[in-house]
Amino acid sequence: MTSPLAGISGMPWRRFAMFDGLGALLWSLTYITLGLVFSARLERALASLSFLGGGLFALLAALVGGYILWKWLNRRHFLAKLRIARISPEELKQRLDAREDVIIVDLRHSLEVDAEPQTIFGAVHMDPAELEEALDVIPRDREIVLFCSCPNEATAAQMALRLRSYGITRIRPLAEGLDGWRKRGFPMGAITAAVQEQAAT
Repeated sequence: MTSPLAGISGMPWRRFAMFDGLGALLWSLTYITLGLVFSARLERALASLSFLGGGLFALLAALVGGYILWKWLNRRHFLAKLRIARISPEELKQRLDAREDVIIVDLRHSLEVDAEPQTIFGAVHMDPAELEEALDVIPRDREIVLFCSCPNEATAAQMALRLRSYGITRIRPLAEGLDGWRKRGFPMGAITAAVQEQAAT
């Protein structure tokens, strides 16, 4: 995370390298100091654990295996929840060309927007928390398309599911997100203050 954030903020590479080097030196000295201070205690602890033999190894293997299984099941459950009907970039483009009244919401993080201010033409940018707080003013009679730039459209799909639980049913994530729209060469536009003000009204 540190390198992309430094690039987005425009930090000079020499300054970044200096702070990065100081951070690495600090961590190294901390671990070396801890090793020197507690080396005798660690040796005694390892000697005590050696009496347990293969039983300890089996227990650790079981714990690691259980953790991996738990993470795998959680990921499957998460992906299953995200299987919500998406709208394809082509379908959205057709609706926009037909001048249908579609609301398009860009859910990217503000840092991503600062790094790439281009968005789908006509889209408004909102933070997911801001969108959820605007439940009272979100129209129920218009199609709402959400998009992000994360894998599997995770943020857009999660937000769509959450808003559906509040009774907003005409809402769909954009398949492939902003990357899919851009790859097809569909119209892009800059996020302006006027567009953001329009989204708030």
